[in-house]
Amino acid sequence: MSTKLYAVITGDIVKSSKLTAAELEKLPGVIAEALGRVPAVCPPGTEIPAFSIFRGDSFQILTPPDCALKTLILVRAGLRTAYPKRLANAVDVRSAIAIGRVEKIAGNITESIGEAFTLSGHLLDKMPRNRQTIFTSGEENRDKELNTALSLADEIIRKWTSGQAELVKYLMKNASQVEISAKTGISQPSARSKIKTMGWQGISDLLVRYEELV
Repeated sequence: MSTKLYAVITGDIVKSSKLTAAELEKLPGVIAEALGRVPAVCPPGTEIPAFSIFRGDSFQILTPPDCALKTLILVRAGLRTAYPKRLANAVDVRSAIAIGRVEKIAGNITESIGEAFTLSGHLLDKMPRNRQTIFTSGEENRDKELNTALSLADEIIRKWTSGQAELVKYLMKNASQVEISAKTGISQPSARSKIKTMGWQGISDLLVRYEELV
């Protein structure tokens, strides 16, 4: 049995019924593009996370524990950017992050075996309807702290517009407002305003704390 710990993110796409058949068909590419950004924001040597989609609008992602939250936020931001709908119909994710051992990693991630996969899937199935993200690692105090923080973070992230979500891939790499302005074509004051109103400071603080705890 492997003693290495992994994080498994099991998620369902929220508002997938608002997607056309063509939009739903491009979902794997949207997730793959978001995951392709993970190595640039995680520790050196981190590989692109493996993932599989099942039932058309559900997925599992396998990633190092310390990269799990960044991975999830990149996916959520990628979805919001790829499907620029009004917030009432915004595409998002309900997800469960579980840290645990993995015994077998299959080519199709959903066929893998291990406690991290089992915990993540069961946690999502049991997650209360009023929650959007939930976490477990088997350490009660850590889980309580992170689940409280994640509940607050969800209140911020679900309000991101597609324009704000587009900035996440730059903010994750600690790009300056000048750099963001140059890459996106928006003015520096506009970039500053978007960063402030999207509550990025709170999300950034959570990412730091998550890595300290995990």
